[in-house]
Amino acid sequence: MITAGSDVFEAILNSSETRNSIDIPDFDEFVVKDAIKFIYGQKPPQAYYQLYRFSNLYSIRQLMDFCELYFEKNLGPNNVIQQALENDRGHLRHFCVVFYKSNKENVEKEETFLKASEETKNGLIVPFVLGP
Repeated sequence: MITAGSDVFEAILNSSETRNSIDIPDFDEFVVKDAIKFIYGQKPPQAYYQLYRFSNLYSIRQLMDFCELYFEKNLGPNNVIQQALENDRGHLRHFCVVFYKSNKENVEKEETFLKASEETKNGLIVPFVLGP
């Protein structure tokens, strides 16, 4: 089942090396467990940013889609900068730019926007000006 949920896990587990375990650095054990539970049909708790990073790295498409939907539903003026930074895939970046375009005045009043680097702001503003 785990190989059906992840191309990366499939490649690792079907490699010529016999493995009893997979070393997964950079992720806390709870994120790994939640991702595996998701593959087996359980909804994950609230660690969506970490789960999204994990699912992206290990090609767990359904979990990526689930997290993207969560991000879209919970996007607001106070977190659009974080969303744009954390989720740099084209679809989500585009979604953040569209949101920024529709909510520019509110977004630019938020502390997260005011404290963001010029590079980050330009990542939202330039596509807004040029059209997403």
